[in-house]
Amino acid sequence: MTAPLPTGFKPPPFYRYDETTDLTDHINYFNTMMTMYGGTKIVTCRAFPSSLKGTTTSWFSGLPPNSIITYAQLCRAFEICFQSSMKHKKTMVNLLNVKQRSDESILAFVSRFNKESLDVKDLDEAMAHKAMSNVLTDMDLIKDLARKPTKNMVELLERCNEFANMAKVLQVRKRTESKAEKKRWAADDRKDEKRTKTDY
Repeated sequence: MTAPLPTGFKPPPFYRYDETTDLTDHINYFNTMMTMYGGTKIVTCRAFPSSLKGTTTSWFSGLPPNSIITYAQLCRAFEICFQSSMKHKKTMVNLLNVKQRSDESILAFVSRFNKESLDVKDLDEAMAHKAMSNVLTDMDLIKDLARKPTKNMVELLERCNEFANMAKVLQVRKRTESKAEKKRWAADDRKDEKRTKTDY
């Protein structure tokens, strides 16, 4: 930790961690930023405190001198101290409970499903495809998938988009027909009104 930084090195502009978000996400983000800036292990270790703020900065300042030698040790100490901020990964069971709500559009459901799937540990494409296929509730889409099953996640998402677009077209057509029908009713009312006046 006492090794000097390279001449002219400036830490990248980090989003600084304050214990309110997942610490694993922060470590991964920090590592990515340092890789982009070409930081060595020593530089990465020295730059780490510049990605902290609030209580996490106080924690780092309170580390005993020479107690941290490697970046791996620093990460481990950081994880132990702030493990309550670690987000627990979900499982396939959690994903199978993410069902499409009756009032939820296909696109809204796909977006929610994709967000939830990011939290599932070791989720591969085949598992994601199976899970989404099992939790869809749109009957027209389910029947279509039964007639012509999809083989992977890409095909399933394409089919979902097709049905979402079809739903939009039907909604527009329904609104247009409704407006036309209202115009016909208004025209009929005017005709009836004219006939009534003529009768008098």
